[in-house]
Amino acid sequence: MFGSLATLIPLSAAASRLDSAAWIPSDRATCAKTPCSICTSRAHCLAEGLSVELLQTLDEQLVNARCRLESGERLYRVGDPFRAVFAIQAGCVKRTAFLGNGEERITGFYTAGAILGMDGISGNRHASNAVALGASDVCIISYAKLVELSQLVPGLEPSFHRGFSRQVLRDQAIIMLLAGSCAENLIAAFLLDLSAATRGDPSNEIRLPMTRIDIANFLGVRKETISRHLSRFKTQQLISIEGKRIRVLDRDGLRRKCSAFGR
Repeated sequence: MFGSLATLIPLSAAASRLDSAAWIPSDRATCAKTPCSICTSRAHCLAEGLSVELLQTLDEQLVNARCRLESGERLYRVGDPFRAVFAIQAGCVKRTAFLGNGEERITGFYTAGAILGMDGISGNRHASNAVALGASDVCIISYAKLVELSQLVPGLEPSFHRGFSRQVLRDQAIIMLLAGSCAENLIAAFLLDLSAATRGDPSNEIRLPMTRIDIANFLGVRKETISRHLSRFKTQQLISIEGKRIRVLDRDGLRRKCSAFGR
């Protein structure tokens, strides 16, 4: 059984001394936040399934600011002090980490509804980099306030657990995907994962904010391998391609390509 957030994820001394308002990075421009109660991403974020009253609590007490990142801007860097977690409201952010040889490797792409920054909870400093791919809006959630509210307001803590757990499961699925799959499986699963992030868009269209070099870095294959398999999927009428827009034509066909990924 889960304990409270304060027990499951101990609040660091540094974070506990922060003002209860959401932490705002000093080098990031902020803009008016979209209230959780009307945000189109709330069904896939920490606000999933909350009542009107609890949504109002989030609006008034938890998510106090949103920052706009332009392409290439970093939300946080390895070693930055941990004070907040971040929910992507719009756009896409890539997470990177450094290998032992100093090479920077992409460890995930995150779209609307995803939660970032949890890697800083344990050591009180971020263990990865988060970089925007195109203009992205990110809600800033003070971790100190999140823990405080989870203890004071009945009903919030289960929602926070679900949001964190959902992100952990997705990251775990990515790790399993990258472990021993062939290039065809990797690319098919990658497309399905991005397609799922469109949250049921009837057009089945994926807009790729990342370059094929980024995709190759993430999947651990060559850029030419990405292009070759995308062309093959197009020939097999699994997808159509127009620039950075990919439309999924045969979802079941892609699933058969990557049965090991469990989709």
